[in-house]
Amino acid sequence: MSTTPEPQPDKTLPAIRQALSHPRDREGFDAGLPVAVEKARAAGDWREVEKFTQTWWIVAYVSSKDPADRQRAWDATDDLRRRIERGEEIPGVPLEEVLARRAAERQRPKPHGEHP
Repeated sequence: MSTTPEPQPDKTLPAIRQALSHPRDREGFDAGLPVAVEKARAAGDWREVEKFTQTWWIVAYVSSKDPADRQRAWDATDDLRRRIERGEEIPGVPLEEVLARRAAERQRPKPHGEHP
């Protein structure tokens, strides 16, 4: 039995944009591309565009794989934003605590042979 790999968007900017299933993703892509290009041009280093392309390729892959799941993610984002605007307490670990934990982990010595 042969398994066919899942189709993936090409890693070109037009293919990535076309694979974005949610209008807000396309808006973010359209707004971010000129910024990435300008930063790259100003720095004379096109890695900014490469990072942009890779990041949006991942979003496009997830988006094209399961558009309904992408819609649920945006719905959850909107719900969270509304709750914050209403002043509701949002359960979770405060950012300061997460950062403190990470800093402590970085300072802890690693056993011999273990890489960070």
